[in-house]
Amino acid sequence: MSDYDYLVYTDGACIGNPGPGGWAAIIRGQDGSERILAGNAVRTTNNRMELTAALEALRALPEGVRVLLRTDSRHLADAIEKGWAERWRAHGWKRNRRERAENSDLWEQLLAELERRTVRIEWVRSHNGDPLNERCDAIARQEAERATGVDAGYELAKAEQQELLLSNEPSRTHHAAIECRAEVGGTVVITDGTNSVRLERWQIPELVYDLTKLLTS
Repeated sequence: MSDYDYLVYTDGACIGNPGPGGWAAIIRGQDGSERILAGNAVRTTNNRMELTAALEALRALPEGVRVLLRTDSRHLADAIEKGWAERWRAHGWKRNRRERAENSDLWEQLLAELERRTVRIEWVRSHNGDPLNERCDAIARQEAERATGVDAGYELAKAEQQELLLSNEPSRTHHAAIECRAEVGGTVVITDGTNSVRLERWQIPELVYDLTKLLTS
């Protein structure tokens, strides 16, 4: 460890993926000191917890220091060491012409923290007898099991995705509220607030039948 000021182990866990998640980081200094950081979210993903663990660990360290960061997340290690994350950022957070890079909010913050320090990332095999990796994994799992926090980035991304899906549905293009009401004499009025149609009660079953055929054809 003589080439580094800090040795850092990070890990993330998720029950369900997406589901309740937890993250943990163990930070050891040259002087033998040790700090443990941890957190959780009620709804998140495993990759987001892995990224959050690395991000929060680096944020806790001074700028300009040398760090050896060990993780059992191949995705995290490869994306940094092989330059994938930097390429995604250079291309507007796109993996290719069609696919967007997931978790760009965390990747952007993590890259910024990496640039403020000299960091080497090492991948370690999980559950392979490394004491610090085992401890980190246990803490992250405990956090997931008692999760009460909020992953704001995950919630925002899901809300934006849902809004996009709704905006692309033809039936919701105008976001009109359909109202049906009965008038004196038995006439039924169906309106969206702008246009209206009046039907006699005996016409409604025929209309429903025609709409069903249209939607299933």
